[in-house]
Amino acid sequence: TLEKLPLTANGKVDNHALEAMLATDLVQHSSGQVRDLTELKLTRIWEEILGLPLLGIREDFFRLGGHSLLAVRLAWHIEQEFDVSVPLAAFYSHPTIETQAELIRSSGAIQSPTLIPLSQQVDTDPVILLPGAGGNTFYLAELAARLGARHQVWGLQALHQRDGDQKTLTSIHNIAARYLNVLDEAGVTNPCRLIGHSFGALVAFEMACQLHSKKAPVEMVGIIDNPPPIQESSTYYQNWDHADWLVHIGIRMRKIFHAEIELDADSLRAMSNDEQNQWFAKSLVATGLLPKDTSTDYLGHFVELYRSNAIAGVHYRPGRLPADVPLAIFCAEDRDAQLAGPTDTDDNAIGWSHHAERMPYVARIPGTHITMLQKPNVNALADQITRFLVKIKTHA
Repeated sequence: TLEKLPLTANGKVDNHALEAMLATDLVQHSSGQVRDLTELKLTRIWEEILGLPLLGIREDFFRLGGHSLLAVRLAWHIEQEFDVSVPLAAFYSHPTIETQAELIRSSGAIQSPTLIPLSQQVDTDPVILLPGAGGNTFYLAELAARLGARHQVWGLQALHQRDGDQKTLTSIHNIAARYLNVLDEAGVTNPCRLIGHSFGALVAFEMACQLHSKKAPVEMVGIIDNPPPIQESSTYYQNWDHADWLVHIGIRMRKIFHAEIELDADSLRAMSNDEQNQWFAKSLVATGLLPKDTSTDYLGHFVELYRSNAIAGVHYRPGRLPADVPLAIFCAEDRDAQLAGPTDTDDNAIGWSHHAERMPYVARIPGTHITMLQKPNVNALADQITRFLVKIKTHA
């Protein structure tokens, strides 16, 4: 393979030299050989990001050690090299150099997918995972991998802020309805197992309610560490400003990615909202969570999406599941005061027993609201989910 890319005198990649070198330096392997300039450039980008040599163009980015942060860097490098913006979610359906090169060649058609194939190793009734308010399924990858040995696993990525009628999706009811349309359009219509974490738990519950109202089958609903909102919670965020939201999000990113992110709300308030976003972006770059020179536009959209979803969550009023829809509650054993999660309650099901005709299945999982989804605790979570699925099959 090539040791390095040929450069012009001003330090740019010499494309003509690369084309000539391809004729004599193709990567030969059963995983696929490099066939053009796009695939060769992607190979070099991957090797830089992953820190290891590649054997072919059909190797899977995530199986080689790729994760959400490395995917952010990959997207940034692709944009710098090819002037093409690839949504992070597209890497799940295009996890190889071969498929990413196809995306780049047809860059005008790239769209951010909503339904993500997280694990398709087996052909079974689907398990649908729904993420928290940030809307990104990447942090559920560990759970999907462990469920994937026995189940077909899909993830529902955050919807665009506007639907086809240009109405902002700011309610759990509307988000759930749109997700059901996505599943229907994709043909994922077998009896669904809907499992959501945090904000996603509310959406999963509402999807089940809407499916039942249409007399469509729902095999189970799984709530991962989130109580049902109550009337008093509707005013929780009403006095928050932009700085409050950045600090709130920064704390969660710090705990998910084990990064040293320190934001002070009072210091941020001395800046405009755009300046706050720029400062936040610089903090993420400094900790390695974002590549250098990353545009703040993406970050601004993410903050707005998170804020919109969080507010929708506290205004949601769940209905009541009938007895023929099994409900499971998976609670973190440890409380972290800086994170969302169940409040103290006398109800073992953290309040959800009031919204189900039959007593919910309740399992305690080691870890906090976030670490229950990380190694090694995620093994216990996956085991409990699988145990519940086996149980309802047995009693069906």
